[in-house]
This record gives sequence, structure tokens and C-alpha cells, in this order.
Amino acid sequence: MDISPPTRFPPDLGVRLANPFGARVGVLRLGSVGPARLWDYRDDGLKLERPAASGARWISVLAQVEGHARFEAAGRSCELGPGGVAFLEGPFSASIETVGTARQVGVELPLATVRFPSGYLAGRGADGSSPTVQLLSDALRTLWDAAPSLDVIQGEAALTAIAALARVATGSLLADRSPSDVLLDRATEVIERESRDPGLSAQAVAQAVGVSRRHLDRISVSSTGRSVDERIRDHRLDKAASLLEAGAAGEIGVYGVALECGFRGASHFSRSFRARFGVAPSRWSGPAAELRPLGFTGG
Repeated sequence: MDISPPTRFPPDLGVRLANPFGARVGVLRLGSVGPARLWDYRDDGLKLERPAASGARWISVLAQVEGHARFEAAGRSCELGPGGVAFLEGPFSASIETVGTARQVGVELPLATVRFPSGYLAGRGADGSSPTVQLLSDALRTLWDAAPSLDVIQGEAALTAIAALARVATGSLLADRSPSDVLLDRATEVIERESRDPGLSAQAVAQAVGVSRRHLDRISVSSTGRSVDERIRDHRLDKAASLLEAGAAGEIGVYGVALECGFRGASHFSRSFRARFGVAPSRWSGPAAELRPLGFTGG
């Protein structure tokens, strides 16, 4: 585990203050273990805005340790006090506005570890009245406090436990999902199961779940900001990135990775990959290419 020294947001960062009279600059500390990033953030009445990160595949799980804050993302918002937990996702712009002195600790996990499709959790939150949420909040704070003394195996075990708690907590949050959400669940299952087939399309997914393509696209765009075809493409690219990170190019080549992920040819795959991740598949260097310094900017 690595923990950085405190980092202050410089004046030229452009953070907008919610209460400019007497407010101070926020203090941020970062840490990491494996593919996950940890942070401890303290401020006094700031509003922070973070732009969407296209192609990002992580989810932020944040525990409100002190004070109160309002979280917004993907058209949703929640207000939490101590013990509450909020969720933000990389592909969606987000803001956090605190009231008075406040502190959050959080972790960024691969979205797949929580096992919900992209867009379902962004902007949602839960107060500490649920035992599971209490456990999750306590685990996040404990992980931060213990991080400097954990070895790699201990850190990975802690992240596994937090991911499991997050799945249970988010499951209760989404127990009242609408029929549209359930339909998107089914569509996601089809995409994940059939993405290796180059013939998979929005029309094929719609037929598999028993609705028209237009209806499914409308629900998908409304809930996730992406059409079904875009979600198929992004899933294939995410799978390709994971294979490349695991060294698959050395065994089956970039063209083999493209075929394995449902692309018809190497050139189309390379163009799509570069557009999504900013580098050619042959130069993909794994999660480090995604994990930039915590990107809060002012609005």
C-alpha cells in the first residue's frame, strides 16, 4: 500500500467555493493497492466538479466520515451525513458539495467487481441506517487507516471484502428497480454472453429480450447515456483491454484479441480502441493508462 503526502488544490485549479467566506482549500491524500485507488479528502464548504472520463471502467465508493455533502451524477443526487455511502462512476460527470467542514474516504474499484451495468449506481447513495451500509462505511475508513501497514495479500483481501459489501449494499438500493432497469439487466446479460459473435447487434439484443430495437435504445440512452450498439462496442473494447493487460497479445497477437472480442478485422479494432483509450492496442499498458491523479476540477 502506498499513501501520498497531503496534496492541496492550488488556486489555479478553479474549484468553486460553495461558501466563499472563510472557506479553505481542500486537502487530499491518495493511496493505492493493486488496481484500486484510495483517497481521504477534507474540505470546508467546497463544491468540486469532475468531468466524465470516457471509457473509464471504475466505480467510486465514498463514505461520508464527517459533516454533510451532496453528491450528483448521471441526473441523480443524494445528500448524506456521517455513516452514509455514495457511488460515482467514471463515465459520468459528477459533483460533490459539502456543507461546512467535511471529510470523505473512498476507493475506486473496477466496475465489474460490483456486478451492476454501467450507469446504475452513479449518483446513488444510502444513509447509515442499514447495517450493511454501516459495515461498508466502517470498512472504508478502516482500510484507509490500515493501508500503510497492509501487504499486497492483505490489501487484496480487504478490497475483496469491500467489493462484497458494496454488492450487498447496492443490491438493497436497487431492490425497487423499474421494469426498464430489469430489461437493461437482461440486455446486458445478452451482450456479455454473446459479444464474441461479430454478428451481435442492437437488433439481435432487442430480439433476445423481446422488445423492439427502438424501445431498447430509448431505455438504454435514458439510463446509461449510450445506445445498445455503443454498449456492445464498449463491452468488446473493455474485454479487449483486459486481455491485452493479461498479455494475450503475446500469445494470440492483436488480431487474435480482436477476433476473440467480436471484431471483424484488426483495422476496425485498432481504430475503435484508439478512439476509446487514446493509444493503439499494441501500446496499451494496462490500468496505469487509466489511473490518473484524482481529477477534480472546478466548475
